[in-house]
Amino acid sequence: MKTAVSEDLVMDPLREYFDRFGRENPFFANRVSDPAGGEVNVATIHGHALDELVGYAEQVRRERIGIGVVVWGEAGIGKSHLLARFCRWAEEEDRAGCVFLHNIQASPARLPRYVLKCVIHRLVGGRARQFFDTPLCRSIHQTVPEPFALAGGLPGSADARAALFRFTERLVGADPHGGADAYRVAEVLFRFYLSAYCGKRDAGGERSASLAVRWLSGDELAPEEAAKLGMGTPTAATALADNQAIDSVLAVLADLAWHGGRPLVLCFDQVDNLAREQIEALTQFLHTLIDHSRNLLVVTSGVQSKLLEFVEQGTVLRAAWERIAQDTLRLQRIGLGQARQLLEARLEQFLEPFVTVAEIKERVHEDSLFPLGSDWLAMQTAGLVEIRPRDALNWARQRWRRQQERVRTLGGRAWLENWSGDEKPSEEMPAAVSSEPAGVSDRVDLRVAARIEEQIAQRRRDPSGLPPDIDNLAELVRTLLGHCAGREGYVVQDLRPAEPTRARRQPAYHLVIRSGTENGSVLRTAVTYVASSNPAATALALRRMLEDAQMPERILLVSEERQPLNLGEKGREYLSRLEALGHDRFEHMELAFREYVELDALQATVGDARSGDLEVELPGGRFLSLGEEEVIASLHRQDRFRQHRLLGKLLLDRWPGAAEVEGGVG
Repeated sequence: MKTAVSEDLVMDPLREYFDRFGRENPFFANRVSDPAGGEVNVATIHGHALDELVGYAEQVRRERIGIGVVVWGEAGIGKSHLLARFCRWAEEEDRAGCVFLHNIQASPARLPRYVLKCVIHRLVGGRARQFFDTPLCRSIHQTVPEPFALAGGLPGSADARAALFRFTERLVGADPHGGADAYRVAEVLFRFYLSAYCGKRDAGGERSASLAVRWLSGDELAPEEAAKLGMGTPTAATALADNQAIDSVLAVLADLAWHGGRPLVLCFDQVDNLAREQIEALTQFLHTLIDHSRNLLVVTSGVQSKLLEFVEQGTVLRAAWERIAQDTLRLQRIGLGQARQLLEARLEQFLEPFVTVAEIKERVHEDSLFPLGSDWLAMQTAGLVEIRPRDALNWARQRWRRQQERVRTLGGRAWLENWSGDEKPSEEMPAAVSSEPAGVSDRVDLRVAARIEEQIAQRRRDPSGLPPDIDNLAELVRTLLGHCAGREGYVVQDLRPAEPTRARRQPAYHLVIRSGTENGSVLRTAVTYVASSNPAATALALRRMLEDAQMPERILLVSEERQPLNLGEKGREYLSRLEALGHDRFEHMELAFREYVELDALQATVGDARSGDLEVELPGGRFLSLGEEEVIASLHRQDRFRQHRLLGKLLLDRWPGAAEVEGGVG
């Protein structure tokens, strides 16, 4: 028996089109921060530069060498988009092992260790277990001796030892730079593979594989954990000792990729967003890494004028520059035909679900730039020969908004019937405005807020690009609080890393903050971060706080949900003693990943402005490049710092009942 269906319940395809048209703008995003963020491509735009990068990747594999290449040009020219395309080329058919790194915020001294952690985190897909089906495990599988890899069963101890010997000799035996560090790395890689292989066959857990990932990432292992990886019986915690050891891990990974028939590629996007001290540390490390690595391509991108400024001022040493910029690819502006292709590609993706709707199909047939309009583009680019890709996207975003307004005013069907693509730019926008137009602060705030959301979306698409890390988190918080210190309306007067004592190598806290109080005294707040799977390391961090002879008035212990506190018996005891101080003196805060991402996004947006790579749209169709201080001022206007749970705790919460003392940090 048939039932009548209300016409209102049947989705009208044209109504669906107008609903989406009013909600979305395919030109809203005008920049890329990760490989997944630039999926709409035009092959002819910077196609030669992409071919050049592919050629370098094939060269380092063919000649088994290390090469550094710099991709540069003006802001908005398409550098990040090119790197995203290159990484996708690498991922297609597993052509190369490609790691995309963006907004590295670790302290200069520990920046190489954080780079390594990002690389390992990506190679294991951000996993904490089930490692067998990961890029790292697949690479080892292609390198281990064939009898073991193809046996199908579990190897005996003698077979495993023999396979380990052949694996290490194959991997590093012919490396003139290979030493004890390289052989140790190769052995840990083999034990990682063996553990993951056995775990895949339900022969037990992957405990050794998890330990190997932590050690390869630069984290400490307890003595008993190190012993499980064949490191003897150390009497103290074990970790990669220095930058030379970190260099060895990356060099061995490059050799591992070569045996699998692929180059290893590290793409450092927008390095000019970093502080000068960070750039100095990064470039010196990359200089050594390229020198010592075989089968490694390092691609660095940034705004050309900023990178040259760093070289001229000595922030980047000439010797380091000659290695990381062994060759340079300068991206040029695109022609008007390419600009049209770029807009058509975005429109095609948006219109794909509606190409069978008769009214839409007819308009697209008449004008491939519907609903922007070919005549509109011709008038917009009159007198121009070439433009930045970002210019084309910015103009299209404005045009789309104007069309959305007309749909709201006229109604969808009336707009569609009377649509014309030949409106003049003067009819599109108000007349040009003065250098200080009314409402410019609101526009800046909207642009900054939008950029923060873009950064957050990028990290959520690719969480492996932001691994849990103490130093990166500590540097993010210190830098963001630094934007507030001494400013009117904030109680923070001063902040500094806690100094190590003679008796202990590590300080009790990562950061000590001095805050003013209403009666003129000073309140000290100490922050300690813990992100370790090692219960002994966690217990040691807690004990340091308890044993501090000059314990601050407030202590905040911070962990992250992806790496929660791992408490053994001693750790639980120490935590209970700290909690006994009272909530006004001690608090443990576990950050959600989204909260970590928000910290990263705030500083990444400031970094965009530092390199001159953040623009705001003004009335009259003009675009203003924002400076670092303008973005920081916008973050204050939006109250972004105090709204974040962790920053707000340190900036606002007086923790009533805490003692107040005169003087500075003890």
